[in-house]
Amino acid sequence: ALAAQAADVLLLSDSLSLLPVLLRLARRYRCVVQWNIALAVALKAVMLGLNFVILLPLWTAVVSDMVALVLVIASGLTLLAPLKTSKAVIDRHYDYNKLIES
Repeated sequence: ALAAQAADVLLLSDSLSLLPVLLRLARRYRCVVQWNIALAVALKAVMLGLNFVILLPLWTAVVSDMVALVLVIASGLTLLAPLKTSKAVIDRHYDYNKLIES
């Protein structure tokens, strides 16, 4: 139980054939998180640079922050799209009838 609490990932199957799928999913998440951080920092840097050139009112900073928020959320929502995996790999591990009945 202690190992399960300390683990980052828990595999509940005897087969390790889903491990490549999990690794692709982890890489996808990491790329999206890095892109979101870069996008937010870049937008802040642009607004800071514009503020040095032209004194911008406070509302422009608020609007740019809201735009960054919406872009980061929209980018994060792309992670909800299903990962393209081989249906044969998934079918070996899940009985869809049991999932539907429960």
